[in-house]
Amino acid sequence: MGRFIRAILIIFGVLFLLLIVAVGGLAWYAADRSPQLPKGDLALMLDLRKGAPDGIPAGRFSLSRSPLTLHQTIDAIDRAAADPRVGAIVARLSADAVPLASAQELRDAIDRARRAGKLTVAHADDLGGGGPGSPGPGPPAPGPGAPGSPGGPAPAQPLPDYVAVTASEWRLALSRPLVGAGLVTVELRNTGEDPHDLIVAPEGGGAPAHHFPETDPGIYTAAGMELAAGRYTLFCSLPGHAEAGMTATLQVAQP
Repeated sequence: MGRFIRAILIIFGVLFLLLIVAVGGLAWYAADRSPQLPKGDLALMLDLRKGAPDGIPAGRFSLSRSPLTLHQTIDAIDRAAADPRVGAIVARLSADAVPLASAQELRDAIDRARRAGKLTVAHADDLGGGGPGSPGPGPPAPGPGAPGSPGGPAPAQPLPDYVAVTASEWRLALSRPLVGAGLVTVELRNTGEDPHDLIVAPEGGGAPAHHFPETDPGIYTAAGMELAAGRYTLFCSLPGHAEAGMTATLQVAQP
């Protein structure tokens, strides 16, 4: 009787070991077969030949995919710069498709990606050429003293009405240092590890133009506010944060 019990126990033990080996083998096979995204082998492709609008027009409805706005495009570049799977950022541009102010903001975002170690390529379509099918002669050159002519004043460029404020420990980084007076959209992006708030106040004192409440890490929030021409101090009002360096200055100018 004792031998029989020992034989049963040995059989169950062997079966249990075989079961463990089978489960481990299946787990290894599944892990080996699961698709793995290669590190640094992906590329972000941006088609900006039709420009990047500042926002989606109100009331727009379409069954097709809407183009990325300027803010969404810059956010995509910043996210790609922080993503180790992305190794390159390629942008296709067209002459005069992107206004000067927007082009500067895109250039700053691409520079941030380059400093993060990403390969950046900008390809501009050639709109000239003079061959068959090319457009005819353009309008006559402006006369002396006219805007855009040699010796004349440069054509006026509209000032931007949007600025992104990136908060992390312990600094505030502005996407641009200058905006136009009037209704300005300020976006707070908490990319740090701690909660942060943001106050926008005139330099030298005065009632704050806006107070963003305490925002958790990874949260983006935006608000519109009326800003008169002048200098504004942006800072995190949580205890010790401004003293640690979380301050920035924004210049607001008349368009």
